[in-house]
Amino acid sequence: MVRLMASLGAGGVLYLTPMVFHREHFSAASVGLGLALAALTGTAGRFASGALLDRGLNCSLPVLLAAATALLADGLLLQADTFPAYVVGQLLLGTAMGLYWPAIELAVPLCSPPLSSARGYALARSADALGIASGALGGAVLAALGRLRGIYVVDMLCLVVVAHLLLRRPLPSPAASPTGGVRLPWG
Repeated sequence: MVRLMASLGAGGVLYLTPMVFHREHFSAASVGLGLALAALTGTAGRFASGALLDRGLNCSLPVLLAAATALLADGLLLQADTFPAYVVGQLLLGTAMGLYWPAIELAVPLCSPPLSSARGYALARSADALGIASGALGGAVLAALGRLRGIYVVDMLCLVVVAHLLLRRPLPSPAASPTGGVRLPWG
């Protein structure tokens, strides 16, 4: 459910943010620069998430930090009409994605039993695909209704649901797994 909700909100934001700011008369280069900066901060976020997980912290912590960061990003992007506001929103969004992915991927084999981790990953990726497709479709509907910036509101609602789910039932920590951690084939 966490993967589905996160992907549902992100589907519209990931695919339609360039359209939002193109409508604000930002140049293609400006929109592309914001996306590139988001990718760079996403890399930093991944290192931060990995550092938290390497300390044996619960997988929920980086995901909750990602949700909080993405809420800030969405709130800023919802109202942004200047290039600096757009860039700050993209930097926050990239950081959020970076915090999210290592933790949510590590949680799959930890949460899969009694299913195999292969089936767990199949279910997780199916939830991602369904969420992204539904989010992008919902964003297209909002665009057709002249409410394209509503993608940020949808994402904010989904992030609140993600936080609620994780606070009710936290993801495990790597140290809590039956083998004391995830064994990698090359490790």
